[in-house]
Amino acid sequence: VFCAYHDYLKAGHDIDYFVFKALGERNHTAIFMDLVLGFGLSFLLAFWKKLTWTLRVISIVLLGLICFGLLIDASRAGFGAMFTLVFVLAIIYWWRSRIITAVLLGLLVIAGVTTFVAHPFVLQRQEVWQQGLEKNGNDPRECIWHSAWLTFEQSPIVGFGSHNYRFAATPENIQKWADQKYKNQPNKIRPCFGYAPHAH
Repeated sequence: VFCAYHDYLKAGHDIDYFVFKALGERNHTAIFMDLVLGFGLSFLLAFWKKLTWTLRVISIVLLGLICFGLLIDASRAGFGAMFTLVFVLAIIYWWRSRIITAVLLGLLVIAGVTTFVAHPFVLQRQEVWQQGLEKNGNDPRECIWHSAWLTFEQSPIVGFGSHNYRFAATPENIQKWADQKYKNQPNKIRPCFGYAPHAH
Protein backbone atom coordinates (compact mmCIF):
# COMPACT_ATOMS: atom_id res chain seq x y z
CA VAL A 1 0.00 0.00 0.00
CA PHE A 2 2.77 2.43 0.89
CA CYS A 3 4.52 1.74 -2.41
CA ALA A 4 1.29 2.43 -4.29
CA TYR A 5 0.90 5.77 -2.48
CA HIS A 6 4.54 6.60 -3.22
CA ASP A 7 4.17 5.88 -6.95
CA TYR A 8 0.88 7.78 -7.10
CA LEU A 9 2.36 10.90 -5.50
CA LYS A 10 5.57 10.64 -7.52
CA ALA A 11 3.54 10.46 -10.76
CA GLY A 12 1.72 13.70 -9.94
CA HIS A 13 -1.50 12.11 -8.64
CA ASP A 14 -1.98 9.92 -11.71
CA ILE A 15 -4.46 7.22 -10.66
CA ASP A 16 -2.99 4.70 -13.11
CA TYR A 17 0.10 4.58 -10.91
CA PHE A 18 -1.85 3.62 -7.80
CA VAL A 19 -1.30 -0.10 -8.29
CA PHE A 20 0.21 -2.99 -6.38
CA LYS A 21 3.28 -4.19 -8.29
CA ALA A 22 2.28 -7.85 -8.03
CA LEU A 23 -1.11 -7.11 -9.62
CA GLY A 24 -0.10 -4.49 -12.16
CA GLU A 25 -3.58 -3.14 -12.86
CA ARG A 26 -5.63 -0.48 -11.08
CA ASN A 27 -8.94 -2.36 -10.97
CA HIS A 28 -7.25 -5.54 -9.76
CA THR A 29 -5.61 -3.46 -7.04
CA ALA A 30 -9.04 -2.20 -5.99
CA ILE A 31 -10.38 -5.76 -5.77
CA PHE A 32 -7.43 -6.80 -3.61
CA MET A 33 -7.90 -3.78 -1.33
CA ASP A 34 -11.57 -4.69 -0.89
CA LEU A 35 -10.55 -8.20 0.16
CA VAL A 36 -7.97 -6.85 2.60
CA LEU A 37 -10.52 -4.37 3.97
CA GLY A 38 -13.10 -7.12 4.50
CA PHE A 39 -10.65 -9.41 6.24
CA GLY A 40 -8.99 -6.66 8.26
CA LEU A 41 -12.20 -5.04 9.46
CA SER A 42 -13.74 -8.41 10.36
CA PHE A 43 -10.62 -9.34 12.32
CA LEU A 44 -10.57 -5.99 14.11
CA LEU A 45 -14.22 -6.23 15.13
CA ALA A 46 -13.96 -9.88 16.20
CA PHE A 47 -10.86 -9.38 18.38
CA TRP A 48 -11.32 -5.76 19.47
CA LYS A 49 -11.48 -6.60 23.18
CA LYS A 50 -8.37 -8.79 23.02
CA LEU A 51 -6.19 -6.27 21.14
CA THR A 52 -4.01 -3.68 22.86
CA TRP A 53 -4.68 -0.02 22.15
CA THR A 54 -1.48 0.11 20.09
CA LEU A 55 -2.70 -2.67 17.79
CA ARG A 56 -6.15 -1.07 17.58
CA VAL A 57 -4.69 2.26 16.47
CA ILE A 58 -2.35 0.61 13.95
CA SER A 59 -5.24 -1.45 12.54
CA ILE A 60 -7.51 1.58 12.22
CA VAL A 61 -4.78 3.61 10.48
CA LEU A 62 -4.03 0.80 8.03
CA LEU A 63 -7.73 0.25 7.27
CA GLY A 64 -8.08 4.00 6.77
CA LEU A 65 -5.24 3.93 4.25
CA ILE A 66 -6.98 1.10 2.41
CA CYS A 67 -10.28 3.03 2.31
CA PHE A 68 -8.57 6.20 1.12
CA GLY A 69 -6.70 4.12 -1.45
CA LEU A 70 -10.00 2.86 -2.83
CA LEU A 71 -11.12 6.47 -3.14
CA ILE A 72 -7.94 7.45 -4.98
CA ASP A 73 -8.03 4.36 -7.18
CA ALA A 74 -11.35 5.56 -8.66
CA SER A 75 -12.61 2.05 -9.39
CA ARG A 76 -16.37 2.48 -9.24
CA ALA A 77 -16.99 -1.20 -8.53
CA GLY A 78 -14.26 -1.29 -5.88
CA PHE A 79 -15.58 1.88 -4.28
CA GLY A 80 -19.14 0.52 -4.23
CA ALA A 81 -17.94 -2.80 -2.83
CA MET A 82 -16.26 -0.97 0.05
CA PHE A 83 -19.54 0.69 1.08
CA THR A 84 -21.47 -2.57 0.61
CA LEU A 85 -18.97 -4.55 2.67
CA VAL A 86 -19.11 -2.17 5.62
CA PHE A 87 -22.92 -2.05 5.44
CA VAL A 88 -23.17 -5.87 5.45
CA LEU A 89 -20.83 -6.09 8.46
CA ALA A 90 -22.96 -3.48 10.24
CA ILE A 91 -26.08 -5.60 9.69
CA ILE A 92 -24.32 -8.81 10.78
CA TYR A 93 -23.15 -7.19 14.01
CA TRP A 94 -26.65 -5.95 14.87
CA TRP A 95 -27.26 -9.14 16.90
CA ARG A 96 -23.86 -9.04 18.61
CA SER A 97 -23.33 -5.37 19.34
CA ARG A 98 -25.67 -2.50 18.54
CA ILE A 99 -22.79 -0.12 19.31
CA ILE A 100 -20.63 -1.61 16.54
CA THR A 101 -23.55 -1.41 14.13
CA ALA A 102 -24.15 2.24 15.02
CA VAL A 103 -20.45 3.08 14.63
CA LEU A 104 -20.20 1.38 11.22
CA LEU A 105 -23.39 3.01 9.94
CA GLY A 106 -22.19 6.35 11.29
CA LEU A 107 -18.89 5.93 9.44
CA LEU A 108 -20.79 5.13 6.26
CA VAL A 109 -22.88 8.29 6.58
CA ILE A 110 -19.79 10.42 7.23
CA ALA A 111 -17.91 8.79 4.33
CA GLY A 112 -20.88 9.21 2.00
CA VAL A 113 -21.39 12.90 2.81
CA THR A 114 -17.66 13.59 2.59
CA THR A 115 -17.47 11.83 -0.77
CA PHE A 116 -20.24 13.89 -2.31
CA VAL A 117 -18.88 17.14 -0.86
CA ALA A 118 -15.30 16.46 -2.00
CA HIS A 119 -16.52 15.17 -5.38
CA PRO A 120 -13.58 12.79 -5.95
CA PHE A 121 -12.48 11.43 -9.29
CA VAL A 122 -14.46 8.21 -8.80
CA LEU A 123 -17.68 10.28 -8.97
CA GLN A 124 -16.38 12.30 -11.91
CA ARG A 125 -15.74 9.06 -13.83
CA GLN A 126 -19.31 7.95 -13.17
CA GLU A 127 -20.67 11.27 -14.42
CA VAL A 128 -18.58 11.07 -17.61
CA TRP A 129 -19.84 7.51 -18.17
CA GLN A 130 -23.44 8.64 -17.63
CA GLN A 131 -23.03 11.54 -20.05
CA GLY A 132 -21.64 9.18 -22.68
CA LEU A 133 -24.56 6.82 -22.12
CA GLU A 134 -27.08 9.65 -22.54
CA LYS A 135 -25.28 11.03 -25.59
CA ASN A 136 -24.63 7.80 -27.47
CA GLY A 137 -27.39 5.60 -26.08
CA ASN A 138 -24.91 2.78 -25.43
CA ASP A 139 -23.21 1.51 -22.31
CA PRO A 140 -19.45 1.82 -23.04
CA ARG A 141 -18.68 -1.43 -21.23
CA GLU A 142 -21.38 -3.29 -23.12
CA CYS A 143 -19.74 -2.13 -26.36
CA ILE A 144 -16.36 -3.43 -25.10
CA TRP A 145 -18.00 -6.77 -24.20
CA HIS A 146 -19.41 -7.07 -27.74
CA SER A 147 -15.89 -6.56 -29.09
CA ALA A 148 -14.51 -9.11 -26.62
CA TRP A 149 -17.08 -11.69 -27.66
CA LEU A 150 -16.37 -11.05 -31.33
CA THR A 151 -12.65 -11.50 -30.63
CA PHE A 152 -13.33 -14.74 -28.74
CA GLU A 153 -15.28 -16.09 -31.72
CA GLN A 154 -12.16 -15.76 -33.89
CA SER A 155 -10.28 -18.28 -31.74
CA PRO A 156 -12.65 -19.94 -29.25
CA ILE A 157 -10.44 -22.94 -28.48
CA VAL A 158 -6.96 -21.53 -27.83
CA GLY A 159 -7.86 -17.84 -27.55
CA PHE A 160 -5.37 -14.97 -27.77
CA GLY A 161 -4.26 -14.65 -24.15
CA SER A 162 -4.91 -11.67 -21.89
CA HIS A 163 -1.66 -9.92 -22.85
CA ASN A 164 -2.33 -10.31 -26.58
CA TYR A 165 -5.95 -9.19 -26.44
CA ARG A 166 -5.15 -5.56 -27.26
CA PHE A 167 -3.21 -6.64 -30.35
CA ALA A 168 -6.05 -8.84 -31.57
CA ALA A 169 -9.03 -6.61 -30.73
CA THR A 170 -7.85 -3.55 -32.66
CA PRO A 171 -10.44 -1.18 -34.16
CA GLU A 172 -9.47 -2.42 -37.62
CA ASN A 173 -9.90 -6.09 -36.72
CA ILE A 174 -13.17 -5.52 -34.90
CA GLN A 175 -14.54 -3.59 -37.87
CA LYS A 176 -13.48 -6.36 -40.26
CA TRP A 177 -14.94 -9.15 -38.11
CA ALA A 178 -18.16 -7.20 -37.54
CA ASP A 179 -18.55 -6.62 -41.29
CA GLN A 180 -18.11 -10.36 -41.88
CA LYS A 181 -20.54 -11.41 -39.15
CA TYR A 182 -23.19 -8.75 -39.72
CA LYS A 183 -22.78 -8.23 -43.46
CA ASN A 184 -26.52 -8.63 -44.05
CA GLN A 185 -27.50 -6.19 -41.29
CA PRO A 186 -27.47 -2.41 -41.58
CA ASN A 187 -25.19 -0.52 -39.19
CA LYS A 188 -28.06 0.94 -37.19
CA ILE A 189 -29.21 -2.48 -35.91
CA ARG A 190 -25.72 -3.90 -35.31
CA PRO A 191 -24.38 -4.12 -31.75
CA CYS A 192 -22.08 -1.34 -30.63
CA PHE A 193 -18.36 -2.08 -30.42
CA GLY A 194 -15.83 -0.49 -28.10
CA TYR A 195 -12.08 -0.70 -27.86
CA ALA A 196 -10.00 -1.24 -24.74
CA PRO A 197 -6.66 -2.86 -23.86
CA HIS A 198 -8.46 -5.71 -22.08
CA ALA A 199 -11.87 -7.38 -22.26
CA HIS A 200 -13.33 -5.83 -19.03
